[in-house]
Amino acid sequence: MRIAIDCHTLEIENWAGKEQHLYNVVSELMKIDAEDEYVLYFRKPVDCFSQLPPRWRIRNFNLPTPLWQFVVLADALLKKIDLFFAPCTYLLPALNFFLPSVIIIFDLTTFLPVIKETHKRSTRWREFLLLKQAIKNSVCAVAISESTKNDAVGWFKIEAGKVKVIYPAANRRFGAATGEGGDDEIIRKYKLPEKYILTVGTLEPRKNHLALIDAFDALVRTGQAGDCRLVIAGKQGWFYQDIFRRVESLGLSKQVIFLGYVPDDDLPGIYKQAMIFVYPSLYEGFGIPVLEAMACGCPVITSNISSLPEVAGQAAVLIEPTDPGRLAEEMWLLLNDPKRRESMIERGYIQAAKFSWERSARELLAVFRSIGN
Repeated sequence: MRIAIDCHTLEIENWAGKEQHLYNVVSELMKIDAEDEYVLYFRKPVDCFSQLPPRWRIRNFNLPTPLWQFVVLADALLKKIDLFFAPCTYLLPALNFFLPSVIIIFDLTTFLPVIKETHKRSTRWREFLLLKQAIKNSVCAVAISESTKNDAVGWFKIEAGKVKVIYPAANRRFGAATGEGGDDEIIRKYKLPEKYILTVGTLEPRKNHLALIDAFDALVRTGQAGDCRLVIAGKQGWFYQDIFRRVESLGLSKQVIFLGYVPDDDLPGIYKQAMIFVYPSLYEGFGIPVLEAMACGCPVITSNISSLPEVAGQAAVLIEPTDPGRLAEEMWLLLNDPKRRESMIERGYIQAAKFSWERSARELLAVFRSIGN
């Protein structure tokens, strides 16, 4: 079987969750599939796949959107591609009326009530116009959680059998031991405090940083935070200005530390040094940072909604994300109960080990071959 993959989103410098997902699953497919042929489509040369296995090749077309999509589809037809995998963007599969295709549905944040208002209007319109057509054109839509599958089936009124759940995973680096002196180097590089509560995620309303800042403020005002700080890692996304304003208005500029975008190679050391990882997101298609923190031995507090209970299992404290008072209480309890923290760390290791990119790739390959047959 000849399989084409749209990889052009890997050309950006700072990968987000979708790009990490694409890179990891393609890397695993390279290891496990020596039978099928693959063509990876880019706009320009990249370094991430510099050494290709036999039967794998790259095609580059340095063209703007939407011309690139039309040329890629035409090239795929000429190359007699049997299946097109379009994991990160919906324009190409929405235009693909010619070849069997598989897409990935990461989340439905631009469609769900309340959550959709946290996205830019232009993003909402683009998703609305493209995702429905991409699902209609595809042979199979892969959802990254049961929660996302249920949202897609309910919103688009599609047959549940057309949507296959394949879980992602944390990268192996998050379970690896830090080299000698590695943690000390990370502490110096980012000037990390001795004790801190950590959150990781793009600065945008859906990640619910305001509730976390309010909860942390409650600990500070009552003296329960002690010398513990709040560390926020993540690049600026959209509608993020209120986050900085809230910190300033509460007088927390010295207690809240913004790291900005952190490369993946540095994140494990930051997770490992944290007292608690808090992820009070209002909605997640999956929630990879929860698994990353668990794999690094950091106890987790996260939301009790959308996919996060699936990801966390019995290894995290689940809270209502719109209740800063309850969040503050749970943070204080976990900071002051070493035995509970140790128990959660052990359960976190077990939970994180249930997910792997090799398993994800094998399940995706099974989908490909079911279509090819």
